[in-house]
Formats: sequence, C-alpha cells, structure tokens
Amino acid sequence: LPPYAGDAPFLAALDEVVAPAVARFGPDVLVVHLGADVHHADPLTHLQVTIPALERTYATLVGLAAEAAGGRLLVLAGGGYNPQTLGRIWALQVAALTGAPAPHALPGGWRAVARAALGVEPARRLREEREPEADPARRADADRAGLEVVAAARDLVGAVPG
Repeated sequence: LPPYAGDAPFLAALDEVVAPAVARFGPDVLVVHLGADVHHADPLTHLQVTIPALERTYATLVGLAAEAAGGRLLVLAGGGYNPQTLGRIWALQVAALTGAPAPHALPGGWRAVARAALGVEPARRLREEREPEADPARRADADRAGLEVVAAARDLVGAVPG
C-alpha cells in the first residue's frame, strides 16, 4: 500500500486479497507476522491504520486460520516502534489469539510503570486512539491509490487457477 493509506485499503487488502488467497491455497498452517508498525503513530511505515482496524485484523486472521487451516495459526511478533501504542496493540493481539475479552480500562499499575518509562501520561483505555496526524487530503489520495492496488491484487488472485 502507498504511504499514508489507512483503514479502508488495509482492511480491503485483508478481506479481498489475503483471505481469498489463503482460502484458495488451503494451508496446513497459517503463519502471520503481526507487527504494529502499520499504526498511524508509528514512525516506520507511514501507513495510517488505526487500533480498531488492527483489532479487526487480528480477529479476521484467527477466523481465517480456523476456516482455512483447521485453526492452526503461528504468530510471529515484531515491528512497532511507538512505545505509547505498542503494548496496547500487542494486548489486542493476545486477546484475539486467546479468545479472551480485552478490557477497556488499563490497570493503574501498568499506567504508573508506563508513565515512569515514557515520561508522559499514558493512555487510560486500551483502545484509546487519536486521529492520524497526516494531512487528510494526503490520506484520502493514498486511500484511493491503495484501493486501486487492492483491486489489481484481487484480480490477480481471481486469475490464479484453484
């Protein structure tokens, strides 16, 4: 996806390209790398994906593994360079993988440790999110371009013999 693309093309790629390709392939195990660097506050990828889209992604991958690989899912963690979001995103990953409900409020003890480590006031809620800071017009252009990439990739998946 192009830099500054956000939730719409990211989720479309998952739903319209990745899921059909995995289903068509029928793997024995689904292996995924769940980094957090696609989040809009992360300095690496310049994508604009939000925490709600990431949480939906994790649930989708768990469901995809159940449908296409008999529930066999190997998750590799890595990537993510914003200490204010990384732990919360990983918590949502673990919740999706275990099927445990993820709490809304963050424990006071965790917040105290995060405050001391980061030197700033941490989030109060697990899913706390701020609006991406990138220019909205730039994001909209990137979303349009990203959706074009997804459409082309979707056509490629459909063209591969089953």
